[in-house]
Amino acid sequence: MEETTNTDYLMEKKIGYLIDMKVNKLKNELSEALNKITHMTEDITVLKNKVQRLNIGVSPQTKLAASPTGQSISQQPAQQPQQKDEFNQRTGEFTSEDVSIEKMFYFGNK
Repeated sequence: MEETTNTDYLMEKKIGYLIDMKVNKLKNELSEALNKITHMTEDITVLKNKVQRLNIGVSPQTKLAASPTGQSISQQPAQQPQQKDEFNQRTGEFTSEDVSIEKMFYFGNK
């Protein structure tokens, strides 16, 4: 009779320890996840601040572009995208000499 009560008591203690171990493991994982989330929110706020600073920095430059000296500066970047539109890599003006046939087909052993 005493052996059964001792084994029951030991089993209860064993189960209690196992449950405590699992609960502590889950708590640690949850705290790690919360720490990662807080770091990510901090990074997001830093990035938002950088974007705001860049946007603020862009708006004074657009005001400078309206000035007589800024017009020549603003015209140069406008010409560059037009050149890029004329040359498209996918439908560009390629000839058969531009790409070797060895690059297209494999001539090795199967």
